[in-house]
Amino acid sequence: MANTSDYLELLWVEVIDIRLKNNWIEKCLKEDFTAVCNLLGEVKSALQRVLVTSSLHRNLELVCAFMRYEASFGVLAALDDPGLGKAKIAGLQKDFLAWHSGKRKPKTKKEEFFQSLWDSESFLDDDGEWLRNVEEQNVSMEPFGGVFPALKRLLEKEAELKDLGCFLGWNRYQACSTSLYLLEKSGFKNGDEPVGLHEMLLTSFPQEERASKKSAGQPDPKEPLWKIRPAQALAFSPDSKTLAVAGASSPVRLYDLATGKEYLSCEGIKIHIYRIAFSPDGKQVTAGHIHKAITICDAKSGKLIHKLTREESEISGLEYLPSGELVCSSWCKYIMLFDSKTGKSLPHLQMSGDSFSLDSMAIFDRGTKIATQWRERGEHKQSMQSMITVWSWPERKRLLEFAVGDVSLSDFAVSRDDKTFIVTNNARDAIGILIFESATGKRIGQINVKSSSHAVFTPDGAHLIFALNDDEQLCIWNWQNSSEVCRLNLKNSCHDIRVSPNGEYLAAGTYSGALVWRLPPLLK
Repeated sequence: MANTSDYLELLWVEVIDIRLKNNWIEKCLKEDFTAVCNLLGEVKSALQRVLVTSSLHRNLELVCAFMRYEASFGVLAALDDPGLGKAKIAGLQKDFLAWHSGKRKPKTKKEEFFQSLWDSESFLDDDGEWLRNVEEQNVSMEPFGGVFPALKRLLEKEAELKDLGCFLGWNRYQACSTSLYLLEKSGFKNGDEPVGLHEMLLTSFPQEERASKKSAGQPDPKEPLWKIRPAQALAFSPDSKTLAVAGASSPVRLYDLATGKEYLSCEGIKIHIYRIAFSPDGKQVTAGHIHKAITICDAKSGKLIHKLTREESEISGLEYLPSGELVCSSWCKYIMLFDSKTGKSLPHLQMSGDSFSLDSMAIFDRGTKIATQWRERGEHKQSMQSMITVWSWPERKRLLEFAVGDVSLSDFAVSRDDKTFIVTNNARDAIGILIFESATGKRIGQINVKSSSHAVFTPDGAHLIFALNDDEQLCIWNWQNSSEVCRLNLKNSCHDIRVSPNGEYLAAGTYSGALVWRLPPLLK
């Protein structure tokens, strides 16, 4: 059976070579390229010209390590699509080396996989385009903090970007080849299909590397307790003991908040999960696929209970009512409801007008009201008028509907006293947080930050936490005295924010990891 953690560590040590111990420059100079691939014949001479004009070997090694990371990530991502399956891992490296881009059109999934690698990794025709266009934000991920300065120093010395780019292309080629070899060696040819590995790669670099970056003395409360895995969807269990996490290429996985360790993987949807919700009693965990399916699983065993079908449009909200009904919003003209015990569909809540998309929703006032935020095309079909509708439950009566304005909205939250709606605005350079009175729809204030998405109140209602898109940060805001408490660095785009029901934990889902903090120390 494959050992995923061992395989990912081998990638960091043997392929990416995060400690820069394998001397890739010397390895390249000794390589017999004609025995490997004639198309790489220019690499050695290109490197020799680079070494003549530069003495910055350490900088070159660091940049190459980053390129090998990027290539390894590309291999693991490509394994998800077209999806090779368990039985097709054997012989991958040999077949990859034999497949030269452009020889013939791919006819099988394996050949499509090889073609995608040759096309996307640019082994052969790297003319330095990446080097010319790279920006700091493209390479600023941990543990590659020194890559951009190293790259700048190299570019100051190198006149021939094509030579440097050629050597980087060879590093990508080697990383792809070796990562495929290690995939077989780690047992995947007889084990589970290797899906979702690219999401785990960034958060799996060796622990000693993490430890070296921690400062001595008292722990910084702004540093996450755990960086679990890249995640688009999060949910805390009602008892605040479990965090459910799902990414673009992984099923719902449950983590013990006492240890930060995964203890269960749920059946059902395996990829593209955008929303997760626990039932009020904590016995069910539900996952919403980006476009169609919803699965309900047993939270204790992970076994599939129901698979539901819904309108084929992008999902935007998934919550349980206290009475047990499952409510789902998506980019269509109605809210879908399901009986979570039987899996049967219930009558929809139909939106009014030429509604275009339901962007978010919230259940409040002890489960007696459902609020939806949606967008309607304006008179000339160019603008997008944003609206909020409030429904009574279970009467299903439309209590209130009001316009928010022609703004780009991504989320909204309800204050704990149910008196206020918080609307996020993710348009660049726009006011990020708009505040409305929930009883009348009257706009009563704003928070002057730019471009915000995803907002949540703490359980006691004293603080509002929201994402700042441009700054790649979370902002914790004192709701009672209207002041900023602190900011937390995400180093990536935010997909979801959750606070545990007991107020002890804060979690944010990003491409670089699901980050979890202890919340009380951050509020002091």
